[in-house]
Amino acid sequence: MTERGEIGRLYEAMVFAAYLVEQYGDAYAPILARMEEEWSAVLKADTPQARARRILNAHTVEGGLNAIR
Repeated sequence: MTERGEIGRLYEAMVFAAYLVEQYGDAYAPILARMEEEWSAVLKADTPQARARRILNAHTVEGGLNAIR
């Protein structure tokens, strides 16, 4: 399983690649495609519990109500 910080860095890289495509055009599209492929691979490799934990952590970090008390 990938370390949690590594997952966060990969997600941030994907967001930055999306920004590059939006701001500077399709020349950066291959970078975005690569980041999306890596992100998809990470999601598929995780256990269901790890995926659930990541969803719940993102939910509470974004200011939503706590799903579990």
